[in-house]
Amino acid sequence: MHDEKHEKALIVLIRRARDVLKANWQGNYTAPSVKQYPHQWSWDSGFITIGYSYFDEMRAKKELSSLLKAQWTNGMVPHIRYNPRYEHYFPDASFWHPLPDCAPEGVNTSCITQPPLATIGAFYFYINAVDMEEAKRFLKHLYPRLLGFHRFLYKERDPDVKELVAIVHPWESGMDDSPAWKDILMQMDIPSGIADSYRRQDTLNVPAEERPEDEIYFRYLYLAELFKKEGYRQHRVVRRSPFLVYDVLFNSLLCRANECLIEIGRIVGEDTAELKEYLAATRRAIEKWLWNEEAGLYFSYDARSNAQIEKPSVASFSPLFAGVPATNRQKGSMPI
Repeated sequence: MHDEKHEKALIVLIRRARDVLKANWQGNYTAPSVKQYPHQWSWDSGFITIGYSYFDEMRAKKELSSLLKAQWTNGMVPHIRYNPRYEHYFPDASFWHPLPDCAPEGVNTSCITQPPLATIGAFYFYINAVDMEEAKRFLKHLYPRLLGFHRFLYKERDPDVKELVAIVHPWESGMDDSPAWKDILMQMDIPSGIADSYRRQDTLNVPAEERPEDEIYFRYLYLAELFKKEGYRQHRVVRRSPFLVYDVLFNSLLCRANECLIEIGRIVGEDTAELKEYLAATRRAIEKWLWNEEAGLYFSYDARSNAQIEKPSVASFSPLFAGVPATNRQKGSMPI
């Protein structure tokens, strides 16, 4: 009786989740929230694709295709693809202008990235597909684009050659408002007039107490303005950004995405030796740089201060998802 009750509750929950996706469908992608987040976010699209893979293959394909049309020629997948129908979101598309030459023509994007969840979504699309041959053809189309994204991350975002990928902005982490970032942000000196230059839109539909305080939010904008001044050239952005973090969650998701892309490569008949090297190297690096023996947890690493950011969070457990910890650590060392 108890199991039957929970099974019914699960069915209701799944139905409600599907209804949310259907209500937020925009024709070629799904808005995370039509009022608060009406555009296409890379982070959200990865999870959304996984959801659609269980009940709507066509929308899963459109979700990924739409996102990857925003990919830059250097391989970067921006964290936002803007929908011109929605003008109330800030920072809007014009905030990032002018875009560099490597940005796609006719598509408005942001100029930072997020974890490669699209790769994980693509893998789930395949394993849940009804028409496996059609799904395989789609994977073959996606593979070079996904590989280009992974190569971008390793080539452009590992300034200290740690075999880890660094983020240059809290928005790149997927956990924008993590307490782990606050100390770094508050140590930044920002121009006194930046708060007068912009009007926040993110508190119009959501209570202000549920959003970042001004002193944090305007530092987000300062970082983005700094990148614009550097022409979004990655080597200059990495060199100049006061926020440069080897994020444990980003790198754990990258490991899982590498696993998925290795399998996708096998399915479509590609050589995956390069990806296997990426995966092994980043797993070793997470153990070397992000594990804290005393705390029994994994922490992100501040590349500017050359120290771990010892702020426990759910991200501290993300290496479990990536298959990083040794078996004895999973059972004994981590405080689960």
